[in-house]
Amino acid sequence: MGNLAAVIAHQGREKEADELLLALMKKKEGIFGPEHPSTLITISNTVTMFCDRNNLEMASKLCVKLVKRKTRIFGRDDPETLFSMSNLASIYTSLRLYKKAILLDSKVLDLGQHVLNREHHVILASMANLAVTYPLLGMLTEAKTFARSAMRIVNELRGREIREMLPSFSELAIAFCSLGQYKAAEKLALQCVEASKRLYGQEHPSTLSAMANLAKTYARQSEAAKAEKLNKKVLQANIRVYRLKHPETLKIMEGLVSRFVFEKRWQEAKELQVHIVAAKKHFLGSGDPETLNEIGDLAVMYRYLDCKEEAEPLEVHVMQMSKQVFGLDHEDTLNSMITLSSHYQHEKRWEDVVAIESQILDERRRKYGLYNQGTLDSMTILSTSLYEQNETEKAQSIELELIEASIKVLGRDYLDRSQGRIAKADELETRVMGAKAKLNLLDAYDNDEDAADHDEDAAENDEDAVDDEEWDSTGSKGSAGDKDIGE
Repeated sequence: MGNLAAVIAHQGREKEADELLLALMKKKEGIFGPEHPSTLITISNTVTMFCDRNNLEMASKLCVKLVKRKTRIFGRDDPETLFSMSNLASIYTSLRLYKKAILLDSKVLDLGQHVLNREHHVILASMANLAVTYPLLGMLTEAKTFARSAMRIVNELRGREIREMLPSFSELAIAFCSLGQYKAAEKLALQCVEASKRLYGQEHPSTLSAMANLAKTYARQSEAAKAEKLNKKVLQANIRVYRLKHPETLKIMEGLVSRFVFEKRWQEAKELQVHIVAAKKHFLGSGDPETLNEIGDLAVMYRYLDCKEEAEPLEVHVMQMSKQVFGLDHEDTLNSMITLSSHYQHEKRWEDVVAIESQILDERRRKYGLYNQGTLDSMTILSTSLYEQNETEKAQSIELELIEASIKVLGRDYLDRSQGRIAKADELETRVMGAKAKLNLLDAYDNDEDAADHDEDAAENDEDAVDDEEWDSTGSKGSAGDKDIGE
């Protein structure tokens, strides 16, 4: 079943392969028991397969289980236990769990020195891994110590091609690269390539990995042409040996894309990036953050190639998926919206700009408040876009708030970012007053009309009062006259 799982995985059916491997492991645990040698071998092979496919989370979980079981069966300082511990430390490094990796490798060296000779492949593996991991934490002195110790062992082994040692040689070459010792790294990487070819053949995964490391040493020494030529050779071999959507193939592609982008070779970069995006979607899904980053990079390449029809759907996808995955207030979401908005501004699609920038402004105002540079920048873009749409009243309202907030944030002497020039507070205050006057025109007009209506009502009331007075006066005089007549 293990071989069948490998075949299925090679066909690109990773999930089926995973299920088959885990089913085989459980079956052996049920038949032989969890600590039977056959069960342990199956777990170890499964860890290797998960590592080969870059499923490091699952590999680390199984490897932890393997270390615990071997510790119970063989003891902590048994070579079998130490070998699995060293593998687990290497997985931790790949997962960027550097402190855990260093602790575990140090433990392997401490326990191994009592039971293993200094030339044992487990000792060399842990030394090499420490030499690789320490620079990632900025601890170069410690890295150099282990790199030199490991190199002394390598020199003692000169001429002896030990299969178990080759991965450590390759790791050590990476360590020397990290420490800036490129010639030593190149020499060691070249030895790894030659030894792997003799032991395994031209297109064995170990040989291809060694060739990729050699290409890295060329790149670090500014030998870009040699690095690119070798990487292309490795890429073609990886496609034949693995397939287009294999993690090892993707690593080589990503390295080549980085080189092409650096040299602004956008067409070549785009051709490879299309495959990277397809593979990331296959492995991780179209909404995974890593996939979204790759899609965003592909959109950038299309923009540089002046293919906006291909770029815009990708940018819209990144924005929409970011809203679903991260939420509207996440920086990645806001950045994707800003990117799309900037292209719409360039294309003078002001209605689309207003729709996006209104959301950005609302989120920034809610998240950071009014007195924040990002909020002020969004207000500037939104007011400009509203002016372009002839929505003057809305634009002036935002601009007024922008100016007042800018004075409050940046002081009386500040860079007026919305206008791109230095402005004095007096000038700004004049603008504020002018904007207020414009905004208040309609209100003033309405107030005047209200006042006029009020005056008319008052006048009418006065007239009514006079009429009432005259009526009252007439009524009383009439009564007096009647009295006179009567008299």
